[in-house]
Amino acid sequence: MPIYDFEKQFKIGTQHEQILDEYFQQYFWIESASRQEQRQGVDRWFQAPDGSWMSVEYKADMTAGRTGNAFIETISVDVRAIQGWAYASQADVLVYFVPPRNTVWLICFMELRRYLTEWHQRYPVRQIPNEGYCTEGLLVPLVLLGNIAFEVCHVM
Repeated sequence: MPIYDFEKQFKIGTQHEQILDEYFQQYFWIESASRQEQRQGVDRWFQAPDGSWMSVEYKADMTAGRTGNAFIETISVDVRAIQGWAYASQADVLVYFVPPRNTVWLICFMELRRYLTEWHQRYPVRQIPNEGYCTEGLLVPLVLLGNIAFEVCHVM
């Protein structure tokens, strides 16, 4: 299995962020998060027309378009036991984007976390090798994301 290429993935991630920003700016005023907020799992701040704000974490998953399974990261760095974004993100909302399907699921992190124990029992864990460590996550069918999402959108 190839090792995750951070620079390559960063460039792809930036492109996906631009697509999401362009789509969501028709509904929200969008502000980028600070570096400190990004370390806490917040990528953007969305302000609704009523003036309310929500913190958002963007995730894009190219592989899910082929497999039909979302990668829900439970462990970020296995050798240091660092929690993955499913547990650690301090954002209010997960924006889970599957580019090959042009589909986005908006999910409250509180709702997603209600299912993690059950998903650990039902779905396989996969490791993604990086340099000197692995990232782990659950392979959860995309249809289940649709069941817990408060909105499903089609971009482009």
